[in-house]
Amino acid sequence: MKFKMKVDDLFRIGNKTIFAGVLDTTEIAISKTICSVQIDGKEIGEIQIDGEVENGTGHRDLWTASRVDLDRNILSQGEVWLVAK
Repeated sequence: MKFKMKVDDLFRIGNKTIFAGVLDTTEIAISKTICSVQIDGKEIGEIQIDGEVENGTGHRDLWTASRVDLDRNILSQGEVWLVAK
């Protein structure tokens, strides 16, 4: 599975983190996969993406139940990407 997402926003619902942004892929559906988390081109860690969220807008958001050490402040200071491994 190949994709990358530039994360424009994130929010939490219960124990899930939702990543919103532009998803660059030819995949029809995103299922569980490991992604590297990159800030300004530097890999800072890995998380498991658990799937997609249907938001009714045509955008394809991703979610994880993994611990995420990102917040909106970090998003505003650098370019954050999720890249499937």
